[in-house]
Formats: sequence, structure tokens, C-alpha cells
Amino acid sequence: LWDERYFSRLWCVYEIAVVQSLRSIPIRILPLDVYMLLALGQMYWYAAGVGYLLVWPWIPGMWGAHMGTLLAGTPVFALQAHAGRTFARLYANLQEQFERFDVRSAAISF
Repeated sequence: LWDERYFSRLWCVYEIAVVQSLRSIPIRILPLDVYMLLALGQMYWYAAGVGYLLVWPWIPGMWGAHMGTLLAGTPVFALQAHAGRTFARLYANLQEQFERFDVRSAAISF
């Protein structure tokens, strides 16, 4: 799990070096915030489902279904777009840190 200070910690650099020396274990680095974004996405969809069920009975018929979907779904799609943009920013930051990584710049930190 990667955060923005991952490559500044010596033990993280050591961890990558050990895994690379074994060559049988693939390295999979994911931003730590990805799991938070996934959990928030699930909560967004749950809230949208509850909102849909609350709106639908007020407006009967097909219009109620459409209005429920519109009112409950629009905020969810906006929040999901924000989460996607945040993930793209984190991923770009990870790639940038990989490109400018220098083991001599690693520090001992806790």
C-alpha cells in the first residue's frame, strides 16, 4: 500500500528490494486511498438506494421511478467522478515518484 511518503522511508525501499531480489513475487503497489474510495463508493450507492426507495412512493408510477433515479443517482455519479479524479491524481503521483526515485534520498523514519 502506497502513500505519498512511501519512497522516502528506507524500510519501504528495503521491502521493494527484497521482493525484487526474489523475482518470483510480483510487485503490486496501490495507493492507500484507493480502498477508502472504494468503501465510500459503496456507501454512496447504498445512500442512493435508500434515497430512491424514499422518493419512489411519493410519486407513483413510472414518473416516480424516473424521479427517484434522477434524484438519488445524480449525486452518486458526481461523487464517483470525484473519486475517479482523485484516484487518477494519486496514480500520476505514484508514477512520478517511481520515475524520480533515488535510493540515496530515502530516510529512516517511523
